[in-house]
Amino acid sequence: MYSILCQVGPRDIPAFGDALMAVRATKVVVDHFHKGQLPPNPFQLDSLSADSHEVSFEELRQILNLVHLIRCIEDFCLYNTEWGRDCYFHLKQENKAAPPQENWLKWQERFHRSMYQSFLMGAVLSRAYQQPLDPSNNCPEHFFKDINTRLQGDEPVLRNDEMAYLLRYPVFNFEAYEDHEPIYGQLADFLVQQSRHRAQSRSNLPDFYPEDAIPNDLDRGQASLLYAETVQCLLASMTLLNHEGYSPIFEKDNKNPDIKSLSRKVTIVPLGSFYPEQIAMPTSVHAAHQTRLLKSPLPQETGESSWNPSARFMSLFLDIMHSSSGQPNHYADTFPTPPPPLQIFQFISRKFLGLRFSDEAFDVEDIDAAHKLFVHHPTASGIYEDEWPDLIPSIFDTPDGGGEYDAYYVV
Repeated sequence: MYSILCQVGPRDIPAFGDALMAVRATKVVVDHFHKGQLPPNPFQLDSLSADSHEVSFEELRQILNLVHLIRCIEDFCLYNTEWGRDCYFHLKQENKAAPPQENWLKWQERFHRSMYQSFLMGAVLSRAYQQPLDPSNNCPEHFFKDINTRLQGDEPVLRNDEMAYLLRYPVFNFEAYEDHEPIYGQLADFLVQQSRHRAQSRSNLPDFYPEDAIPNDLDRGQASLLYAETVQCLLASMTLLNHEGYSPIFEKDNKNPDIKSLSRKVTIVPLGSFYPEQIAMPTSVHAAHQTRLLKSPLPQETGESSWNPSARFMSLFLDIMHSSSGQPNHYADTFPTPPPPLQIFQFISRKFLGLRFSDEAFDVEDIDAAHKLFVHHPTASGIYEDEWPDLIPSIFDTPDGGGEYDAYYVV
């Protein structure tokens, strides 16, 4: 049975190779987590692909669990988002009741790959985000204590001295681009390499890469595919992220009346929390749109650990640093910077694609801001058809801003 599944998996599981890499990256993080260690630096990315070593039975089991999660998310999106409900209208041909199978399979493969890549990013980047909180890494002993108590009381979740401390680290200094290569460079190079390989095997490449953008170290065909895959992963990540204060897909409350039906589980390291989380899912993917998936942080072992006891609050810390640490937008100080978990996309866009997030992309006051339409517009599913919908303004611009950036902290 195992040998049969190993043969069938790459053929019948959409984006099987990306699922395998996400599973292997997650295992690296979880294994180190249980030992009280942060993941290694550098992350052994070359060991993640199917070419590096044979798929084990346990890896195959975890792949099937991860596929189940992505299919649950897919079911939720197709029923409960405007762009999901509109998806079939984008895919089906005239006078067809349902999308042609070929169109649907291509859409599904891109959707699944984008989700797997988002989880891969979360796992690989977890060390960079968690290391500043490491008790053995010069983090003051009294910092980041009793966060649960702070959440229940009047004390700020992050104090001024804690924010000032975090600003010493480039990963929390969101637009100190000249210092970001050690954080994102290895992962970005790996993702570009993977995209290059796919470009070589495709006869038709996407053609919605902006005409005025000038790629770096890529020919235009390679840049076109990298741009499409970057945008697709960005949509997946923003669909999963809770950057607007509410997640329609996941919930943390274990009092969910449907909890008994959420019996299938998988562990991921989400982009944003950068912390291992267990996701409880319904056994039937077709029931996913009727509930919300339950997520819970993995419990830490007792004893010394490089994972701070407050490490599971990383997404909250990033939100506070984004809103309250006084960091201006490098390109347009009247607009907010991109949400911190999306810095990897900014890095890839700047380094390889000759692009950056546009000045007003994440404007919180404009109801028609690019980031809101990007995630919620009914035609957004077209992004997984390798096209940019006409009714959605571009979320990117060329990097024509100038001047040096100096982070500062407003007390």
